[in-house]
Amino acid sequence: MNLFLNYNNGNLTVNSHRNVNAEVTTLEDLYEAVQENREEVLVASFEQDFEYDPDTKIATFSGICHNGDTGFEICVNQEAHNIESEEAGRSVWGLDEDLEPSI
Repeated sequence: MNLFLNYNNGNLTVNSHRNVNAEVTTLEDLYEAVQENREEVLVASFEQDFEYDPDTKIATFSGICHNGDTGFEICVNQEAHNIESEEAGRSVWGLDEDLEPSI
């Protein structure tokens, strides 16, 4: 799933489309803008990849998830163990059924 992280002068949103007035950048640069509360209009695309194995009860995630301290977190192959269901696995990273993070 491909989504866009839009940053507009301190406001961060996840959308299925990009802000046409935004400068395209990397997730890392957008992350810095959030941390520094910069006055910029930026957008970065990202993909969400979630897998759940019911036999091993391991969920694996790469993408963007909510972080209360930093606004969002860039996740790369993070694992959660002893997960009872796919829904429980998605909830570890605050993802809905469409894998969209709540930011």
